[in-house]
Amino acid sequence: MAAPAQFKPRTDNFGRLTLHATILSDGAVMTPEDHRRHINMLVIIAVILSLIVAVVGVYRLDKMAFADHDHAGQPALTYHGVMVDTD
Repeated sequence: MAAPAQFKPRTDNFGRLTLHATILSDGAVMTPEDHRRHINMLVIIAVILSLIVAVVGVYRLDKMAFADHDHAGQPALTYHGVMVDTD
């Protein structure tokens, strides 16, 4: 069931008289400005989380793609006493 709403007359940016709904949900009155503020906060959280996921994804892709070139824990290769550059 939809939440009941109260309609209040307001003027918009161009001076026109419009009706704006005040949403009544869970006993609290939510004005359009409050609703917009909540939506903006959700968008900001979604952008930050998507940036974190993108950074972690690039890091994991880098580790998977270049894991063969990571020789940090392996002994140095030699050929008849001469060091071999494996990079």
